Amino acid sequence: MAKILIADDDEMVRRNIMRSLKNQGHKLLEATDGQAAIEIIQKEKIDVLIIDVVMPKLGGTETLIRYKKELENTKVIVVSGKISEESDAFQMVIKQFGANRFLQKPFLKNQLIEAIQSVLEQ
Repeated sequence: MAKILIADDDEMVRRNIMRSLKNQGHKLLEATDGQAAIEIIQKEKIDVLIIDVVMPKLGGTETLIRYKKELENTKVIVVSGKISEESDAFQMVIKQFGANRFLQKPFLKNQLIEAIQSVLEQ
């Protein structure tokens, strides 16, 4: 069982992710932006952070840059509807910002579950 934090400003996306993971046995937490996610991470050990790239206040890439030290023991899955896997922006997110995986929105439940299993095995 992993402790998973979902950081996305879109409540519907957060709810869909939580619904998809409900029966997987994980402890699920949620945050509305990167700043709220970091406040949770500073209080609790999070195994997997699922974070959106574009959010108000503090987006995913800014969070990964600013809080690299706090996130060094956390697996990161970046999600976005704005960038694609083929883009240079994707390569930058994965290589420079320390993300372990990327999922392009909308993604399927089985893609999410596979991504979580994959990062937990790394």
